[in-house]
Amino acid sequence: MGEKDWKRKFTVICITLVSIFVVFGCNLFNPNEFEQTSDIAIRASIRNGKSIPAIEHSSFLLTITGEKMEAIEHSFTSESITVSVPAGPSRVFVLEALDDEGTVVYRGESEPIDLEGGKNTDVEIILHQLEFIVEFKAEGGSSPNPEYKQVTFDKEYGKLADTSRTGYVFNGWWTEPSGGERVTAETIVSITNDQTLYARWTAETDTAYTVEHYLEDLGGGGYSLEETESLSGETDTEVTADAENYAGFSYDAGTSEASGTIAADGSLVLKLYYERNSYTLDFVSNGDSEVDPITQDYGSTVTAPEDPEREGYSFTGWDPAVPATMPSADSELTAKWSPDTYTVTLDRGAGSGGNGSVMATFDAEMPSAAAPTHTGYTFGGYYTEENGGGTRYYTSDMSSARNWDQASGDTLYAKWIAESDTEYKV
Repeated sequence: MGEKDWKRKFTVICITLVSIFVVFGCNLFNPNEFEQTSDIAIRASIRNGKSIPAIEHSSFLLTITGEKMEAIEHSFTSESITVSVPAGPSRVFVLEALDDEGTVVYRGESEPIDLEGGKNTDVEIILHQLEFIVEFKAEGGSSPNPEYKQVTFDKEYGKLADTSRTGYVFNGWWTEPSGGERVTAETIVSITNDQTLYARWTAETDTAYTVEHYLEDLGGGGYSLEETESLSGETDTEVTADAENYAGFSYDAGTSEASGTIAADGSLVLKLYYERNSYTLDFVSNGDSEVDPITQDYGSTVTAPEDPEREGYSFTGWDPAVPATMPSADSELTAKWSPDTYTVTLDRGAGSGGNGSVMATFDAEMPSAAAPTHTGYTFGGYYTEENGGGTRYYTSDMSSARNWDQASGDTLYAKWIAESDTEYKV
């Protein structure tokens, strides 16, 4: 019997026992006259025009028992047979269908019948199938091995089919896709028809999936993989990846593939993309020239601007320094200045002594210096012009009269005031 035969559906076979005629008999039943017999015509038929069952029968065995009679057995292969049955009470007809190996595959038994000689009697026996085909459905798992199994009524199912499903734990065979009863190897067969058993699965909670993070390349030509996360979750559930914080980048939800269903084989890969941000360097020159801001993508090479200018000062750089590449935030850079120093000549005129020159620092007090002397005159300070003209930078005691505010060197002139009590000889 092949596996294909097992796939065919079975039907309940009905065997009709019909009394065709009576050889001996009297019209009234006499329980003491057991020697009388009736010829019983046995005819096998299948109701509803159904096909012969897949578990084929090759012969019938009819056993007749009753009170005060020896059991009678008749074997036949045709659809009908006529046998002689002693009249009497409680005659029981047991009909069995056997396969090629002599195994009983269908069996039926009549109710006890009081068989009277000379009376026609109709007897119907319902044959019950004893061997059934169980089909296994994997419900998403691998092809069951075997796909079909023959079981025997009132016996254990025995070893059931093997199946597996990546990402799931097998929870046994059940009589329904959901609900129903679980069937194990030790379960006793109580079915009266062929049966389908369904695999039941529980999703694993540690199925692997991957999240990849991509950062935009400089120049916007594409993306490069920055980081890979190996994660796990429940098979066939929806997951959404969490975006990371990368300095200089912003998460691009529109381009990213952040959500998906965890594949049983661990093949789910979620891809998150991050755009490269642009930032601005603002320059505060505090000088006589302004410096334009620089706006560029994060990480791009920054070219320092031309140095600003400021009268009386030398530019010494930016605070903080201009970065080699654009940082991950807007920045403000302030110019650093160093005041220039100049040589200032001190013209003493008719006087003598004191300093002949000083080094003046722009926008700073005039440096200390010694005053000159001139007999008969009082020193009145140094000025930008002779005889006390112009702007005074030193007082009469050589204190600073004002900060040096010229972006160059210059000459200051001593002012002399004639004394009124100067002695003289006649």
